[in-house]
Amino acid sequence: MKLIEDKWQRTLNEKVKNMETRIIALEETKEKDIISLLKVVARKKI
Repeated sequence: MKLIEDKWQRTLNEKVKNMETRIIALEETKEKDIISLLKVVARKKI
């Protein structure tokens, strides 16, 4: 029984880690998009 629980826990941990990695990647992409948008807006105003 213990072995099955350990395997489940490991699988869950992996899934959580993958989700966190994906979320971080998304946030970084969003930041880059916002920065490039700001640059475009700044160019239009000058």
